[in-house]
Amino acid sequence: MFRLLLVLFIFIAAALSVSAQVYLGAELGPGSLLKAEEAKLSRENDDAFAGVFVLENSTAAVYSVFESTTPERIVASYLRQGIYRQELLMLFAIAGNSGVPFSALAKERAKGVSLRELAGKHNADLLKLFRAAQAQQKTIEEKTALIEAVFTSAASPVPVAEAESSTAAPHENEKK
Repeated sequence: MFRLLLVLFIFIAAALSVSAQVYLGAELGPGSLLKAEEAKLSRENDDAFAGVFVLENSTAAVYSVFESTTPERIVASYLRQGIYRQELLMLFAIAGNSGVPFSALAKERAKGVSLRELAGKHNADLLKLFRAAQAQQKTIEEKTALIEAVFTSAASPVPVAEAESSTAAPHENEKK
């Protein structure tokens, strides 16, 4: 009898914990309201990186590699599609040296072709590309951070100092 009650108690306890884990389809966590703001910040950061990237490189090279007159938009869209910044810089160097459009290299990467294979296929030294891209990424991100800091501080309201009443005597030319 005691064993039967013990087994029954275990089944009831298990059933209660299972019913507490039922998912009703609506979930709201502590950070769920902040995700939209994070996405907005990420998008703004990608846009700033793309703008500085285009400014750091030759206009003719950027236009020919991306085959566009709006390379900032193209660069930002590749970043949003999942291409990492350093990968973007390396693909840009490969495309610039080989004459292959960036879009063709990006399609190959999307199919799973490695950077090593792309570099070998287009006669580029992968280690040299990596080091150059690393240095260029650092420079671009520093300038991006500087630009964002300037615009963030410009957008914040400037406190207005209250006018102080002067106890000094008015100047003789001032009207009373």
